Amino acid sequence: MVVPAAVWSALQLTQSSSPPLPIPLSLLRPIVGSLRVNEQRHREEVEESARLGYARAALASPPPPPLPSTRARVPPRALGLGPASPFPTDELVFTSEAPVLSAASCGAIRREAAAHIAAGGKSSFTMVETNRDANVHALPLTRRLLNRALRAGLLEWAAAAFPAAVDGAAELFVYRALVVQYDAAAGLTRQPVHRDAALLSVIISLSERGEYTAGGTWIEAMGKAIAPPQGHALLHPSALRHSGGEITSGERWVLVVFLGHEKLKFAEHGRRFKARAKEAAENGEAAEVQRLLYEGLRVCPDQPELWSDAGGYLHDRGDLSSALEHYEMAIKLNPADAHPHNNRGAALVESNAPPQFALQAFEYALSLDPYLVPAWRNIGGLLLAIGEKEAAGDVLASAPACVQADAVVASLRAAVEDESLARCHRQSLWCTCVAQRVSLSAVLERSDGNAWTRRSSSTTARMCVAVLSKP
Repeated sequence: MVVPAAVWSALQLTQSSSPPLPIPLSLLRPIVGSLRVNEQRHREEVEESARLGYARAALASPPPPPLPSTRARVPPRALGLGPASPFPTDELVFTSEAPVLSAASCGAIRREAAAHIAAGGKSSFTMVETNRDANVHALPLTRRLLNRALRAGLLEWAAAAFPAAVDGAAELFVYRALVVQYDAAAGLTRQPVHRDAALLSVIISLSERGEYTAGGTWIEAMGKAIAPPQGHALLHPSALRHSGGEITSGERWVLVVFLGHEKLKFAEHGRRFKARAKEAAENGEAAEVQRLLYEGLRVCPDQPELWSDAGGYLHDRGDLSSALEHYEMAIKLNPADAHPHNNRGAALVESNAPPQFALQAFEYALSLDPYLVPAWRNIGGLLLAIGEKEAAGDVLASAPACVQADAVVASLRAAVEDESLARCHRQSLWCTCVAQRVSLSAVLERSDGNAWTRRSSSTTARMCVAVLSKP
């Protein structure tokens, strides 16, 4: 294992070094063993790629020329990969000027994927019920067409775009590949902002531009969406935050390919620690969650999601002051991420802070992501708790239709319309009324999606008591 020299200083964090928040001394221990676990998982993924039938670059002589492409600049800090980032340039987004798949191939892939999805197939990567997708390894024709494109120059293009990160096309492998469908008529219009779990991401347009409106791949750091023509590809580091931009009509199909490198890049340990922390949380291993999150921060001290997740861990254990510090660090690193704003608002309420500060946090989170259901639950629940029934009704009525379909949001709206609640705005009895009339599993809720962040109805009651007890 080769650890870049620039990283060793990051592994020796003290209270005076970057990042500015201290990491518990009990967690500042050698992490070599944990790094080896990550590397073993990576080797298993390389082997799994071959078993799934994905091609590697052919040793052709001469190799196919790289695709001509346009480039877009993005601040490298947006990757959150720490001092060992293998992407030293700001040229991070590439769009091919020539198709990598023919129109006939795009149509064939769509038909095969549509039949598979109609039969109930979907991938294990489905993030939310706002799109449909299918694993390419379950689609024989699609896999053959993708392998042909990989050997015809797609891998060479990826390698040439990022020479500092990729030692050569032969070093790249397909970690996973998906066919994704967005369908406005079915309400499947978008995908939330996220980072991919790979080194490089390739998105190939399978639809003609006239088949849908709006949409495209939205790049957070650019503040805009890119929608290449049918058959053309978009390439970027997987660590770059992006989303499936919302379509307003029609259907949009894309083929998404996640590429890994034969040798695990040191900066990739950050996302692996984060994923392992989530697994530990799901298994109820609290101490392991903390250890893994802080090991991730030692590798990638500038990744906001790790700070937010560590804040969630502390929040769940009642250390609200430290949780707020971690959320604020996440916001400082990426002000555009709605999740830490929402989480900060929840912590402010539990800290007995004036409610207007929490309301501002929830409002700001929703200005960044109007589909963030936990923030709608939080702002509606808090407005009801402080007796602002009319405001709660107006706010919840402004939520997107898909948010209003949420059971908790619907229950909050029902509570707004119940006149019996209006008579006990600022009485402790209000908490009892809510508990009886509204099925609230998580009104005060954080939104990082990990298992250790779910809030119970008892927390909702504590929120009400805290706010209602203010003069």
